[in-house]
Amino acid sequence: MHAGPGSESSSGSSQVVAANSFFGDVKVVATPDLCAGRVRLAQGAATVNDSCFTGDTNVVLCTDSTAANAVECAAANGKLALAGTGSDLINYARVR
Repeated sequence: MHAGPGSESSSGSSQVVAANSFFGDVKVVATPDLCAGRVRLAQGAATVNDSCFTGDTNVVLCTDSTAANAVECAAANGKLALAGTGSDLINYARVR
């Protein structure tokens, strides 16, 4: 792994992440412990139990990958509650 002036190097992944912008500074943040996944609904509901969900202030994106159906997702301490249609497959990701 190559570390340029003023950058920190660490052991682990050797992937390089870079970004450019015409609109100002760019901040790239790598999240090694990504809180994301897929879950299949059972009778329109599912719960994901994961400690990465820390409360109702978490920002979580949820999409239905089966059809263009609405999905509701609500984070709480230690879990993510999802509601949607039937047995659709739902993608979710905590972004903040």
